[in-house]
Amino acid sequence: MAIEEISGCVNNRYFIRIFNVDDYSYAFVNQHYVARQSLRTDSGFIDVTAYIHDGISNFTFLAYNVFNPYSWGFQIMNNNSTIFADTAGIAGSVSASRRLRPNQFVYNRMISVNTAKYSIVSTTPTTSCTGKNDKYSIRLYNIDDTSYGYVNQQLIISQSYTDSGFVDVTPYVQNDSNKFTFLTYNIAATYNWGFQIMENNDIIFDDIGGLVPIYGADSGNTSRSNQFVYNKTIFINVTKCENMTSASSTNCFVPKIILIPATSTLSSPIQFQRSQDFFISSYIQLMCNISLATIMKWTINNCIQTNCSSQIQIAPSINTTFNELYIPARTLPYGTYEFILNVTIAASSALTSSASAFVAIVSSNIAANLVQFGTSMITSGHQQNLTLDPGSYSVDPNELIFNRSKWTYDYYCGVYGVQSFPSMNGSLLTIDDPMNPSCISNRNQIQFPSSSL
Repeated sequence: MAIEEISGCVNNRYFIRIFNVDDYSYAFVNQHYVARQSLRTDSGFIDVTAYIHDGISNFTFLAYNVFNPYSWGFQIMNNNSTIFADTAGIAGSVSASRRLRPNQFVYNRMISVNTAKYSIVSTTPTTSCTGKNDKYSIRLYNIDDTSYGYVNQQLIISQSYTDSGFVDVTPYVQNDSNKFTFLTYNIAATYNWGFQIMENNDIIFDDIGGLVPIYGADSGNTSRSNQFVYNKTIFINVTKCENMTSASSTNCFVPKIILIPATSTLSSPIQFQRSQDFFISSYIQLMCNISLATIMKWTINNCIQTNCSSQIQIAPSINTTFNELYIPARTLPYGTYEFILNVTIAASSALTSSASAFVAIVSSNIAANLVQFGTSMITSGHQQNLTLDPGSYSVDPNELIFNRSKWTYDYYCGVYGVQSFPSMNGSLLTIDDPMNPSCISNRNQIQFPSSSL
């Protein structure tokens, strides 16, 4: 005999609603983040049964005011009965209070509800393993700027500033150990993240940093721009009950791979400037009734004319086992490269396919700065020396530092608004050219030490 658990005796479900919002309202159940609503929006009733405990469950509601007026509205519903409701003010017009309370929480209330669940004895036959009908879902929420969710190295979803809701990832779960990986990428300023894993109707992992849009993670740290600020892998062991089948009933095919960007050839590669970070992503279609687990591997070959057989070493910091390959700026020298993704069905190493993309790494234009900070207008006295030093102050975005010895320096001069740069036969004349009627009266005093003037 097996024990079947039902909640509240018969189909007991719990819902919350956030409404009448000004400026931001939040809801948590048993310390799990459930939802956020902004000015004058209504969440409708949200099923929160998955967050409920057997016993006492705590519902916490918060309202945050940026500037007056402020208002709130919260409800809890058990099945079809409202068991808690609290509202004050009218969103956007009538404040809940005349008291000025800018940039702070104006409502913080926790309601404890007895959500005891009951068990009955059923006649369901027992099975020899427990994972037969387990369902797994992930949720990305509280996001700033972009978050990613992977299961067993396959990208499931990416989300920017919005809540994904629970996404079913059961097809990606394999028998034995499974890796759930979550990443958050910050472009600038503060950042936030929120990740949850649900097994059947139970939250088994939850991690939140900061609270969008009020305060950032890591105590509001703003110094981690253009980088991943969260990278965590959770290992979950799953035991599946599998029916005994013959090899003849197995139906597996090689994966189908589409790389993004999609169209590139050796003669017409995708171009990226060396100063840019870039991604090569993939869409992978899997057809296998044994398991959807895969083994992925990226390789990069250097192309010389029509030959791309020279494989290069990839830095250990670059992950080559995801379905998306991230290349930081200034990683690859100038040239053309072939990026190859190999995908193998883990249950059968013979089922392997690959796809290629061709990328050309090209240079970015340098910023030639004659003086520090690149000032475009300089005031200098008639009796003062003026030093122009582009070798010290120019910027080469393709390199970490500007190498003055790699460049030649030619100087031209004209009177702004009066005289254009002198030229002959369509070619500009430098200020030290004898044919140049230079705007500098005493050219004998001009010095050219190295890269400066």
